[in-house]
Amino acid sequence: MSKQLNEPITDNGIRNTNFFNGRLLTARDLQTDQQAERSKRWQLGRAIGDGVVEGFEVILQSPGDRTTLPVVGVKKGLAINRKGQVLSLPNDDEVTLIRRIELPPPEAGVFGDCGLPTSTFTNLDRGVYLFVVGPASTFRERAPMRSVEPNNAVTGCGSKYAVEGVQFDLIKLDFGRMTAVSSATRTQINDLMRLEDAASRSKLRNLLAHLCFGTEELLNLPIEPFKQTSGKADLSSYGAVDFMRSRGEVTDCQVPLALLYWSGSGLAFADLWSVRRHVSPTGTSNQLPTLLDQRRATEGEAVIKQFQQHADDLRSRETFPERINASQYFRYLPAAGMLPVRSSRQKGFDVDTFFAGIAHRIPEFMDGGVLRVLFCEAVNYQPIDLTNREMVWLYKVRQNENQPGSPPYFVFASPHVPHRALPRFDVSWWDFGHFQDRPSDAGTLEERV
Repeated sequence: MSKQLNEPITDNGIRNTNFFNGRLLTARDLQTDQQAERSKRWQLGRAIGDGVVEGFEVILQSPGDRTTLPVVGVKKGLAINRKGQVLSLPNDDEVTLIRRIELPPPEAGVFGDCGLPTSTFTNLDRGVYLFVVGPASTFRERAPMRSVEPNNAVTGCGSKYAVEGVQFDLIKLDFGRMTAVSSATRTQINDLMRLEDAASRSKLRNLLAHLCFGTEELLNLPIEPFKQTSGKADLSSYGAVDFMRSRGEVTDCQVPLALLYWSGSGLAFADLWSVRRHVSPTGTSNQLPTLLDQRRATEGEAVIKQFQQHADDLRSRETFPERINASQYFRYLPAAGMLPVRSSRQKGFDVDTFFAGIAHRIPEFMDGGVLRVLFCEAVNYQPIDLTNREMVWLYKVRQNENQPGSPPYFVFASPHVPHRALPRFDVSWWDFGHFQDRPSDAGTLEERV
């Protein structure tokens, strides 16, 4: 039946306990009021969006081996799941990545349908795993239970507190079933998992990250932007985490924190930003959601941060990072990134070696004032696919080059990101030595480069 104007619609609304003088209150009445307050907070949480607010960084404490259990450290943090529930870890903690079959502690039931984990593995197989956090609640301490009879006698005890907390879980990613990804990519990942050299392990990490970003799937967006499946935009769901959600392996109660790779002999890496996201509303519009919702900008930021973390790990682990070539260690690069240059003061990369075999320009100078602009624009662009042989822009930052003793670095960007080189050719430009051996009438910048 249709509703009238100004007629209250309260079906399935939040039930608040109505207090009035003379009412006899029971535990159920007070529990109803507690649940009403939780429901209001969860509605606010859903409006804000899901993701990591702060903290929850995952660090390999012990990679483990065939006889030693792997352990990760988790920094204290705050996150919101898709149900709007706030997940808080008040102190740094460590998690052993194995679950022995034993009786679980009593569940206080604070989080309703967010129950105990359903997976039952007791050891890790070679493969890729999603490390997630979800809500948990337990009972703590005891309180006397008194009779409502006139004698007010103690008749037993009940739990004094229902304490809210979190629990971690590990879920294996079966990427072989991701039919939206080409068989060539799935085969390449399988092949790389059999290799243990640094370049193969790096490229594997890079491909797995972009499996989560949905990079290959999103290539279809400009081809068929109006395509729908079962009444929904075809690319309203993409990437490895969405795939796992569609199979019920990841629930709306859980927030992804890291992608872990177990090589069979130990944990090879923990990659955070392939699955970690800042808080943003879940897109629900069916009208070009992949083009207009906030998710793509949030993921664009994650693509850049994932690369920077990956590159920093390579720089710290490799003896000679200046020998690293992008095409050997990566399949994709972000639309913009920056790398430290090897010098007497720091380990770093060599720009010519890193981009050997990739079309690129001699590094041009850009002003540090537009560095943030470049990266803010880059989050809206597709990653650089190194197999497409696209040219990349290379930059040096004027302030960095002009400050003696400062650790050098260079910036790169996709050719689709607006060009940001300094549009000036006066004396201050030549002082940097980029073209100091060239005559002033050497032609245009394009010709000189």
